[in-house]
Amino acid sequence: MSDDVRMATRDASWYRSPDTRSPKVHHVVVSPPYVAACNAGVMLVDESEASVSAVPLGLRCRRSACLARWDDGTADHG
Repeated sequence: MSDDVRMATRDASWYRSPDTRSPKVHHVVVSPPYVAACNAGVMLVDESEASVSAVPLGLRCRRSACLARWDDGTADHG
């Protein structure tokens, strides 16, 4: 796992009623532009950016494009 891989949560500020209570999945940041590796249409919130090691395993995106960038081979892919 690379130390320079960063993760962030999706920007839901434009949703009519965004869920502000439950934990959010973190996606690998692709920059520029500041989007999720798994979906270039998913804008991310830069204030939520964190290192991979700081994001709990259960809150990391498991889509193949994100997973391939943060997985060090120890994750349970279920």
